[in-house]
Amino acid sequence: MLLDTSELLLEESAALANQIRFLREGEKARALNNLIEMKIAQARADQAGAKLELIQHRLNQAQVSSPITGIIVEGDLEELSGAPVNKGDILFKVARHENLFVELKVKEDDIHELSEGQSGDVAFVSRPQLKYPFMIFQIDPVALPGDAGNIFTARGKILETPMEWWRPGMSGIAKLDVGRRRIIWIATHRTIDFFQMLMWW
Repeated sequence: MLLDTSELLLEESAALANQIRFLREGEKARALNNLIEMKIAQARADQAGAKLELIQHRLNQAQVSSPITGIIVEGDLEELSGAPVNKGDILFKVARHENLFVELKVKEDDIHELSEGQSGDVAFVSRPQLKYPFMIFQIDPVALPGDAGNIFTARGKILETPMEWWRPGMSGIAKLDVGRRRIIWIATHRTIDFFQMLMWW
């Protein structure tokens, strides 16, 4: 990304012209053996030179490049075009395309079924017919509040090469292999758990 440098280029030309002018005044004063005027002109030339270096430094910073190869996930070039920016402003956010991982949101009443090293498959909303294997490598020990209760976060490593169309932040559904269960248990265990919690008091 290249920032608009038209004003800086004008300032650079003015600072360069001032530096040359003061250097010539210093040479003229030295030729006339006027040491005071020569020192004054030299000081002004040094000041103009320092300002010129600062402007050139800003010009060098006007070309912004990402330190990583990735995808822009935040920032709109059309909205930023022509708008003033300040030092420290976040213009774009870039996310790496490699080392992508699956982040699962798991309800509190299901977290006991998860463990590191467990395998599963994930399907993305954009292409639900395709499924990709992954393996859990991390489970956050602390739950966070969610709309329907506490939620734990688990992360899984994708076991295949990332596709070109994958993007950070994509959503989908993950299924994990938690072993075999009886159909009656699948149909009734949440209801039983609810009444056990209710009657425990």
